[in-house]
Amino acid sequence: MVIFEQATIADTAVKEFDIILNSQTPANLVNSTKLMFKDIFRYGKCMGRADYWYGILGLSLLTVAIVIGLVFCISLASRITQYYIIQALVYMVIFISVTGIISLFLMGLSAAIRRLHDIGMDGAWILLQFIPFGNIILLVFMCQPTVMENNRYRQESQSSFGKKIYSIKGLVPVIVLCMGLVGTMLFYSVVTLTATTDDVGSTELYYDSLDDDY
Repeated sequence: MVIFEQATIADTAVKEFDIILNSQTPANLVNSTKLMFKDIFRYGKCMGRADYWYGILGLSLLTVAIVIGLVFCISLASRITQYYIIQALVYMVIFISVTGIISLFLMGLSAAIRRLHDIGMDGAWILLQFIPFGNIILLVFMCQPTVMENNRYRQESQSSFGKKIYSIKGLVPVIVLCMGLVGTMLFYSVVTLTATTDDVGSTELYYDSLDDDY
């Protein structure tokens, strides 16, 4: 009976250990990039070094693809003016691209703060990227190994506002889409203003050339 109880306890311990190990997916390009998407608004957690750099690689590849698609759509929209359906599709792709760029920025920002927490540093150190040579110092921080002992960030300290965001199902995508809509409107405004300025400048040069001829 005692042997049977000991075996049961040992089996339970092994199962619990397996559950703990399997609670986090292994760090690789796909899993770490998915983790970036999942924790886009989570600033109170920690992020391991391998997950961070795999995720940054994934975000970099997505950024290159989005920028290429955005440039292609802008050039295509400027050439096609008579087919309104095609233009609408192009504008939709531009909206998706701008939303993607904003999302990638937010993912990288939150991931950097979680990486700082993982080495026991406050997330405010992310502000180093806005001073000269600060990015070099921040890069050194991002390469540091995980700190387990005396690290007050080991337990998640997500703010109450962040917990409310994640407690409402589907709210995170809605927030991202709204930010993308605002960003797209600002993008259109800048492009339209630039095009208008170029047209005015071209018109002035045209009339100046006529005055010189006469």
